[in-house]
Amino acid sequence: MSLNSNFGCIETTTSSGVQHTTINKENVEVSSAVIHGATNKVVLNVESAQLNELMNRISAGHAEIENYSQKRTHQISMETQNIIKKILEETKEKQKELLFEAQERSQQFQEQYQNDLQIKINQLNEEKAQQLADLEKTLNFQQESILNNARQQIDSLQRNANQVCFNIILTLFIFFYLA
Repeated sequence: MSLNSNFGCIETTTSSGVQHTTINKENVEVSSAVIHGATNKVVLNVESAQLNELMNRISAGHAEIENYSQKRTHQISMETQNIIKKILEETKEKQKELLFEAQERSQQFQEQYQNDLQIKINQLNEEKAQQLADLEKTLNFQQESILNNARQQIDSLQRNANQVCFNIILTLFIFFYLA
């Protein structure tokens, strides 16, 4: 600051620096930085007392602005934290819903698989039963054919044996009757 007689040139540079805020929630990190500062250059043509009074008012105004800026920065940081917290809660809720849906669909797939498997097993059982029934019929037919063939052979043998016996008896009868 410089002061020359009735003319004054006042240059005020105020820098409050940088205010950093970092918030971590699980795997999310949000950082914010607020830089505020002011440079005032005023050329005045006033008396020293008036200049002091003006400087006091400017300083008070500057302090008031800096206070407001800090409060507002803090408020913004808190609002940002609340928004991030809300986003995280919504994300967790959506993930829970997604997991529930995945479990529900998996259960539906499992039930459908079990139903399809039971239907397939029933079809295979029906096919097997039909094939076994067909096999039984074929075997019964073949057995009946074998038995009929055996009966025919036995009957034929019996007829041949009877014929031989008859021939022997007839020969014996003829032989004893003629003798």
